[in-house]
Amino acid sequence: KIRSMNSEIARILSSFVEKVQVTDLRTDRSILYIIYWAINLILTLTNIDVTNITYVAKRLGWISVANLVLLVFLALKNTPVAPLTAKSYEKLRPLHKVAGYTCIFTSVIHAIVYLSAWSQSGSLHKMEGVDNFAGAIAGFAMVIIGFSTITYFMRGYYEFFYMLHIIMFILIMITVGMHRPKFSTHSVIIVIFTACLWVMDRIIRSAKILC
Repeated sequence: KIRSMNSEIARILSSFVEKVQVTDLRTDRSILYIIYWAINLILTLTNIDVTNITYVAKRLGWISVANLVLLVFLALKNTPVAPLTAKSYEKLRPLHKVAGYTCIFTSVIHAIVYLSAWSQSGSLHKMEGVDNFAGAIAGFAMVIIGFSTITYFMRGYYEFFYMLHIIMFILIMITVGMHRPKFSTHSVIIVIFTACLWVMDRIIRSAKILC
């Protein structure tokens, strides 16, 4: 009976410790997410005239591109972050999702604010330009990816979700590059760098499978 009681106590303590560890992990992640969103907000509003919504829209565009780089970096299966932080690719996935949702959110707000500014100045015809039309396509592709991450859809149709994810990502990289094609704006340089990261990761994955 004593052994049985000790075994039961050990089981309860083990279960309690596991729950505490999970709670601590969730708390740590929540704090990390709050800090991340705070940084996004600070970078959006620092050194900018918020009364000029065109400037705000431009800044949100830059924030979106920065988040795009981050979410791709966190999605790399062969990421240097894993050995540096002792976190596996799977454990970094929640951070990738948060960065992705943030990128989608800032991109949508970027578009809304720009459309509002153009509407006020009677310049909505600018949407007819190839660069801005490409930006709109990129935005819609991001929203499609966002909806595809709904748990029911992702788990029930994972193969389709995965292919859709890749196709939409490639479309986003192309159209974001077309949205700001001039090297003087530096946006296209960041897009090329991000695309190279993704392609290199795919090459390494394929090489590991073949070897």
